[in-house]
Amino acid sequence: MKKTAVFELRLGLIRVQVWERLRQSVKHRTITVIRLYRDGTSLKKSTRFSVDDVDLMRAALKAAQAWIERNP
Repeated sequence: MKKTAVFELRLGLIRVQVWERLRQSVKHRTITVIRLYRDGTSLKKSTRFSVDDVDLMRAALKAAQAWIERNP
């Protein structure tokens, strides 16, 4: 069974996801940030970012942090 993120937000080509798992009854969360780009007709993912991506990354990460704080 494929796990899904508990929170996901896309701002432009930046996507942030919050993942959650329980380990010994303790909730652990991780955050992934990716940049989407087109390669011909398909959409690809990258973990490399340009300086132009920083503002969107900051906004996406701030939204993820706010979601985590509202959902302890």
